[in-house]
Amino acid sequence: MKSMRLWAVVGCVGLLSVGLCCQRRRAESEPTIIVIETEKKPQPPEPPPPAIVEAPSPTPSWLFTPNNPRSGAEGSFDRKKNKIIIHTADQRDFAIDTKQLPIDWDKLVILSIDGKNSELRRRDFTTYRFQLDDHGQWDVRESK
Repeated sequence: MKSMRLWAVVGCVGLLSVGLCCQRRRAESEPTIIVIETEKKPQPPEPPPPAIVEAPSPTPSWLFTPNNPRSGAEGSFDRKKNKIIIHTADQRDFAIDTKQLPIDWDKLVILSIDGKNSELRRRDFTTYRFQLDDHGQWDVRESK
């Protein structure tokens, strides 16, 4: 019985040594990967901005102020709300060219002039001319 135990121990040691040899051979046969880091070339500096930058016009191309083009009337269009927003300054009349706006006429179109909201309905013409009356109300005039 004693000899069988010894043989089992020797067998385990022998298997362990064979396993280690196989691992060494495998490690020796695998290729070695060497990573070489290179320096990054510096990027050329960005060109400086131009010395004179033209300011965007406060009046969009779809808003016209025929009698006083330097009045300071401003306009914007909120696509999500389908809303035209206009702020007038000492302006008694202006025109809107709806062809140049992405209006969804299938939905309610809101027109806000100086903070007062109203509905704009589609007509047979695309340019709407607004004129301030003596009572401070904006009237819509047909424009060709």
